Amino acid sequence: RTVTGVQTCALPIYLQVVVLTGDGSAFGMGLSATSSAIERGLDFLYLCYDNEGYGNTGQQSSATTPYGAHTATSAQEGHRGAKKDLFAIWVAHRPAYAATVVGADPLDLAKKIEKARALRGPRLIHALAPCPPGWEFDPADGVEIGRLAVKTGIWPLREYENGAIVHTRLERVVFGAPDPKGGAAGGAMNLLQFPTLNHRCAITPGVRLEECRSLLVNFFAEQRRGGKPPK
Repeated sequence: RTVTGVQTCALPIYLQVVVLTGDGSAFGMGLSATSSAIERGLDFLYLCYDNEGYGNTGQQSSATTPYGAHTATSAQEGHRGAKKDLFAIWVAHRPAYAATVVGADPLDLAKKIEKARALRGPRLIHALAPCPPGWEFDPADGVEIGRLAVKTGIWPLREYENGAIVHTRLERVVFGAPDPKGGAAGGAMNLLQFPTLNHRCAITPGVRLEECRSLLVNFFAEQRRGGKPPK
């Protein structure tokens, strides 16, 4: 049979095809080929380690860089673009499996790797990779930064299988600027502690409040100007 232009032959043993890639290729230059492979239902495990920038060229902004992040090529106020959602792009293709992971939660990581290995078809493991030189933090803080990314919701741990998306349950949600008028975590409503839901978590608001508030105010002001800088 032919797989994306390469002739293959029957083998007496099953060989697992594993793709190991950084975010630059996964989100950008390699995305069209990957999309075609998923659409064809090819059997491969796709592991993406994501440090949210072009690390080989000094942590330049990329399609993986989140809004407000400071990179080698971002403006003084931070990156003005938005991070692509690779998990959602894969899910739109209806693969056999897709999951997000972080090394700071090794049990969740191991469980998802084992599940992905046992399946056949296109499978994604998308790992957040905190980067000490690119993000400018002490390597000793790497595990804690990974944990905080999950706790704050910046990096939600998710799984897709059989048409359903499941979010890993959180013990606590930490965020910066509350919204008394429209917020759903202690503002206009409180979905995270709703009495009729079967899962409730603790809430810690107001972390780096003024910095977060300033980012939000500036972001929506920019949107109202149509993305143009202030006069």
